[in-house]
Amino acid sequence: MDKTSLNFAQVFMNCENIVREAKKTSKPELLEKLHSLLDLRRSDGLSTKDAALLLSCLEHPDLRIIIRQKAKELRNKLFQKNVITMSPLELTSFCQSQCEFCSWRSTNKTIPRLRTSFIQILKQAINIAESTSTRHIELAGGDDLEMVKSHLSEYIKNLKKELVSKYSSFRISLCMTPLTSKQYGDLHANGLDAVLNWQETYDYERFHQLIVNGVKKHGLRDDYTVDTKLDGFVFRAEAQKRIIDNGMQAGLGVMLGASKNLLADILCTTEHAKHLIQYKDGNLQPLIFGIPTWNNTFGTQSTENAASLFASLEETFPAVSAAYLLITPDSYAWPFANCRVSPEIQVKAIDESCFFTSTEVSLAPGGYLKDEAQKNEYSKIRNHTNNIADSEQFSHFTYPHSFYINLFNNHEIKPTNEENFLKNI
Repeated sequence: MDKTSLNFAQVFMNCENIVREAKKTSKPELLEKLHSLLDLRRSDGLSTKDAALLLSCLEHPDLRIIIRQKAKELRNKLFQKNVITMSPLELTSFCQSQCEFCSWRSTNKTIPRLRTSFIQILKQAINIAESTSTRHIELAGGDDLEMVKSHLSEYIKNLKKELVSKYSSFRISLCMTPLTSKQYGDLHANGLDAVLNWQETYDYERFHQLIVNGVKKHGLRDDYTVDTKLDGFVFRAEAQKRIIDNGMQAGLGVMLGASKNLLADILCTTEHAKHLIQYKDGNLQPLIFGIPTWNNTFGTQSTENAASLFASLEETFPAVSAAYLLITPDSYAWPFANCRVSPEIQVKAIDESCFFTSTEVSLAPGGYLKDEAQKNEYSKIRNHTNNIADSEQFSHFTYPHSFYINLFNNHEIKPTNEENFLKNI
């Protein structure tokens, strides 16, 4: 694997071929090989061929159980019973991209468009910290270049200053449009700790079927203008290098079901992760593996349903997160259990393989403005928030943080301090 560059479209096609060969294996032989590769697994993870064999086992419910059991052993060795919690805080519902699966797409004229001010963001961050004890917020939103260009850097700088002074330890991550290296450097200098960048799919043709216009289809210049000469697939896939080159933790992942070849998409994600580890000679923070699941909801324009090899992506979710943990070299993978699956499935995945998770989620800009004084002060925000949340492109389960803590307690799972954990690895 080339240390400096990777043709992700070609890697995906290679992964398709490798998975196709692995799937020719009979189930009795597959079972035998699964036991062997799990018994022989070392701290550097699995080879591409072994990873494809493991992934082909996901089609068999009884073999998924074996994979999950092995992942749980590894999870307990690496993380004990700890978990890191975060809360996504949406800044804006404006978007300059046209993604066929997303109701926030630029051409949707029915969704309310809203940007929150710094004071509104700070109040929500404090609400999150006070009600959940979470010390990590993910700043999220549509591909709003006006927000990113004019406000984001200053918001992060002041937010980090306020939160660290109040709670001593606080991490901020970002999940918005991919940026240039210079832009990431500026954000990190002002306090940004991590960037979660989901590829959607490594299937090049499918990516451009789903993402048809805007900044996401192309990419950015340093002056925040869209560069139509760039390929958004490549610009997005190479974002993790720009993130880690600027000293931040990176997230990567695909939307399960976006591509017809789900297993190749998962395999390509792990190949990407191994490439990043090699690129930095192992000197990078653990990679956060996002596992967003396709939901055919209100906002989906495409008449083509998401392709899936499984009757239910939710049922397969714990096995997919287990695969990410087992395939990736030890200590470099933090599988991320999100609230797009039921709390029971989410906590099962945390117990068995995930180390990073969201708990209480309030969708749309202004979603965490809670008490009556705040609601009155920001009545315009509150009036729009429910409408935006109802237009959310994916279904989410929304329960209070205390609900998840009770589920964690049932499994003896303990939220831990993220910064202390990172210092110790």
